[in-house]
Formats: sequence, structure tokens, C-alpha cells
Amino acid sequence: PSAAQPDGVELQLSVAPQWDDARAAVTAVVCVAEDVRARNQIMRAKVETVRLQEVNEAKDAFLACMSHEMRTPLNGLLGMLQLAMSSELPPNAQRQVQNAYMSGEHLLNLVNDILDVSKIEAGKLELELRPFNVLEVFKTALGIVNPQATSKGLAIHLNLASGGGAPPKYAKGDVQRIRQVLLNLLYNAVKFTVRGSITLSAKIQDDSPTHHCLEVSVTDTGIGIDAQAQKKLFGMFTKIKDARVRNPLGVGLGLAICKQLVELMSGQIWVDSTYGVGSTFSFTMLLEKTTSTDEDALLDEEKETK
Repeated sequence: PSAAQPDGVELQLSVAPQWDDARAAVTAVVCVAEDVRARNQIMRAKVETVRLQEVNEAKDAFLACMSHEMRTPLNGLLGMLQLAMSSELPPNAQRQVQNAYMSGEHLLNLVNDILDVSKIEAGKLELELRPFNVLEVFKTALGIVNPQATSKGLAIHLNLASGGGAPPKYAKGDVQRIRQVLLNLLYNAVKFTVRGSITLSAKIQDDSPTHHCLEVSVTDTGIGIDAQAQKKLFGMFTKIKDARVRNPLGVGLGLAICKQLVELMSGQIWVDSTYGVGSTFSFTMLLEKTTSTDEDALLDEEKETK
């Protein structure tokens, strides 16, 4: 048996009687008292760890299921709203449909962010490596944010290093996740820039026989971020609140997800910002080098799409 003592010591008492065959009687009793507090604490900690793991697994399963169930009707709703926007509607109705579409798109982005967070925390987010055209990924990302930037009168630039630092034409990586990081940084730059320009830059930081280490930067001439806010910028649910701009939509998951995605790609992400002048968000990522077979297949795909 064991018992807790007033001072917190947990004693386990072992009793062993000594039997004397000649006398056919117990001649002595050996008692051993052992402090088992540390052992019991370890056992309780293990039980609690298992319980927390089960709770987390249930939470992740719930979030994944709910996110999937929400995305399906949302995609259908957005599709119908797009059809409505393409038809001839009175100006007032057109604005209302556009507002409904923007709200639905924001909700879908939020659902996707929550799903990404649950996958990353559960260690279930895996990169899909395949050959891709590096320049096309940059151009596509800029093309997506260009309408929003143009509506604010902002210029968009692409600045690729030349010579030995020039990015490769082809590489192997997860195109979807690379585009996700790029779009998040570019959209943030547009949100927090009132006038001026947005520049996407890329260069080779390091090279090995099998991999490229690519450094990508998004520079804006926006409001800038003070030193205190920069320290917590990549945390979960962190939003920049500044009276100089209208508070943008979002719950503050974007940069936290970018950080975790970049780390999955064996890279780092950081910010260099001056309050009132602008910001540069940079990240590195490790990309596999392509083989001649990969490049031939990509060239054939590009010819078919032209």
C-alpha cells in the first residue's frame, strides 16, 4: 500500500514476513518504506499526455471534417455568385452581388487557413514536390494581385537577380504552397500600402549539387511596422492594428501559416521594416534541382498550353 504524507512524500510500504521452518512460525517481519512520489508523478504525466493527445486528435479530426464540409457549399455559392456577376444586373444589384462574393471569398479563405493550421499542428501537412517553371509562379502571383494594386494606383514590379544569383528557370517544389506564401505576402503589401509600389524580388542565396536555396522578398512603400509589433508578427492570431489604414479583414493566421510552410520547405522568414517608410518580407526555401527529363516534360506542357 502507499499513502501521501503531510509533507507531500508518497510512501509505498512493502512487508515481507520471515518464516522459520524449524519453529513453524514467523520470526521476523521486514518492512521497507519507499518514496514513490517521483514515479507516481511520471505515471500521472504519461496518462495526462495520452489524454491531451486524444483531445488534440479529436479536435484536428473535427476541424478537418468541418472545414471540408464548409468548403463544398461555399465553393458552390461562390460559383453561383460569379455567374450572377457576369450577367446584366442593375448597378445596385451588381454591387450587392459583388459584396456577397467578397464576403464568401473571405469566409472560404478563413476556412482554408483553419484547415492548414490543424494539418500543420497535427504534422499531417506534406509537401507535394514536382517540377515547375519558377518564373511563371512569380508572374502568376503578381497577376492575381495586380487588379487590387491597380485599383489603388500602386505599381507592381518583378526584380530577378542576374548572373550567378539568377533564379533557375525550373525547379522541384510544392507550387501550391509556394504560391500561397507569395500571395499572402503580396496581398498584405497591397493592403498596407497607400501609395507607391510593390516589388517582388528573387535570387539564389546558395547552391549545391542537388538543391537551390532561393531567397524571395516582397518590398512595399507602405506604412511600415514598428519594432514592438515586428517581434510578434509571425504568431498565431496576430493582426496589425494601425489607425493609418482601414483595419483589413482576417484573423491573423496568414503570416503564422507562412512561417510554418516556409519551415516545411527548410527555409526561414523574416521582416525588415521602417515605420512610415515601408517593409520588406523575405523568406528562403530549398528547391530540388530538376533533371533533363523533368525539363523536357515541362517544355512539352508549355508547348501544349500555347
